Amino acid sequence: NTGEKISLKSLMEYKHVALAFGNNDSSPNPFVEHVVPVLNKLRELVAETNGEDALQIVYVPWKAKGDDTDLRKKITFPALPKDSVNEKMLTDIFGEIESPAVYMVTGDGRRVLTGDVVRSIYTLKEKAFPWTDSALKEHAEEKARFKDAVAKNMKSKLQGLAGIGRDYLVRNDGSQIPISQIAENDIV
Repeated sequence: NTGEKISLKSLMEYKHVALAFGNNDSSPNPFVEHVVPVLNKLRELVAETNGEDALQIVYVPWKAKGDDTDLRKKITFPALPKDSVNEKMLTDIFGEIESPAVYMVTGDGRRVLTGDVVRSIYTLKEKAFPWTDSALKEHAEEKARFKDAVAKNMKSKLQGLAGIGRDYLVRNDGSQIPISQIAENDIV
């Protein structure tokens, strides 16, 4: 955040815009401490895989109290002026907003792509970009397919152990469990 003014029209150059809602109401500030570093890294990762015009992040001061100059100094992406934020209009669009929050919209501002995805961004980073419901569902399905493949592979290896005379595994408590009783869904 260099203090340089940006126009809303310039945001249309981007395919996706992440509206990052934060405020200065607590210290340490969860928005600055946790969300901003992840968003900065995320912007780099998305640019590497999807191009420089794939994502722009914009800080939206949400119910900020008093002077937020110190908070703005820690943010490296464009910020809306505090006095330009229409809380009623944004609440009408996104519903009740809890800070910190991140909402994805199309660059032209015509479509809201997601609800609050701050947790998804924090845990999945660029893997499910742009964190729409369909992208998150696809990522979850891919993760489930991978887990199933690993479980099947492990089950066949366990059956191979049984074929060479070892028909049990030893639990952490020292008890034995027969390999024949282990199901694929028991393998995590």
